[in-house]
Amino acid sequence: MILEGYLKPQQLAQQLDISVRTLYRWNVRRIGPPRVVIARQIFYRHASVMTWLASREQRRKARLGINPLQPSRVQKHAEGRKRLVVHLAVPRGQTTVFHFAL
Repeated sequence: MILEGYLKPQQLAQQLDISVRTLYRWNVRRIGPPRVVIARQIFYRHASVMTWLASREQRRKARLGINPLQPSRVQKHAEGRKRLVVHLAVPRGQTTVFHFAL
């Protein structure tokens, strides 16, 4: 059979326990598994879906907050003023932005 190893959207949605509409939304957002379109029919290659699933695997992220290995402390500034130094544990690749109203 030519289409052996390919899944229809309904089959893939059932295996992933999601709706077919979710598959379509993932495609629009370009976050879903790669697909093949033949004569307006959509198919998902099983090997590509398995590769996509493996790429979505996530390791447990570090918790944001104060790093217990580097406690907060108060330092004296050069002009005699004091400042609080806090070390934050932020996962790699994530940006933290602080906005202060003056």
